[in-house]
Amino acid sequence: MAVAKKPNPIREFVPDQKQKVAIEHVHGPLLVIAGAGTGKTSVLVQRIAYLIREGHAKADEILALTYTDNAATEMRGRVREALPEHDASKLHAQTFHAYCNGLLHRTGRQFRVLDDKDLWIFLRRRIRELNLSHYTRAANVGQFLNDLLDFLRRCQDELVTPERYEEYVNRLSRGEVCVPRVSHSKEAIPEEETVARCQEIAGVFTTLEKWLAEQNLGTFSHMITKAHDLLYGDSTVREEEISRFRYILVDEFQDANYAQIRIVS
Repeated sequence: MAVAKKPNPIREFVPDQKQKVAIEHVHGPLLVIAGAGTGKTSVLVQRIAYLIREGHAKADEILALTYTDNAATEMRGRVREALPEHDASKLHAQTFHAYCNGLLHRTGRQFRVLDDKDLWIFLRRRIRELNLSHYTRAANVGQFLNDLLDFLRRCQDELVTPERYEEYVNRLSRGEVCVPRVSHSKEAIPEEETVARCQEIAGVFTTLEKWLAEQNLGTFSHMITKAHDLLYGDSTVREEEISRFRYILVDEFQDANYAQIRIVS
């Protein structure tokens, strides 16, 4: 028995009226909300093609942001397929990290990047210099470092600096905010020890940032945070970036964290 082939909404994209409106939208912000596999990325690709084809922007005046190198490469290829009569080679379709890293390079603020494994080793070799007291008894130092680096990454996603975290810990110690529960066991850690642990982590956060800055090192998260600080702290650079791009499009926008949203803004 023959089975009818289901149309692929990505490859065999035929816009309905709502999609057509989204594709041909030109002025002001636009947010497309739809389920998985319904063609959101295709709308983005077709919208880029429409903006170039209709003369609203040149390819190099469009910044299309996504989350993986493969997705960025596929996006560039699909735009070229949709615009056989135009040169779309200068389209800026890249990941958030690639855009931010490029911005830092263009402004002379680049640093040597440590990946997660490199940073783990960097800290493991210096763990005695951190002068830990509450975490030296950890049965698994490796797991402690994994948890620590995951916490620091989440801080950077939310633009929480060592100074802001230290301020929060100081408020904890003064009783101005509720002390969080930090144990999954049935026996909760006493509040005094919880505050002491937070103070110790605040010291580690500050020390690590100091060490990295001294050696001009950073992580993938630092690409985002340093680009954010540059855009918000240097009006000349910010105006140059604003003038570079007439349109900014973000694929999988629901995955953007606070720092990335601030950069887009």
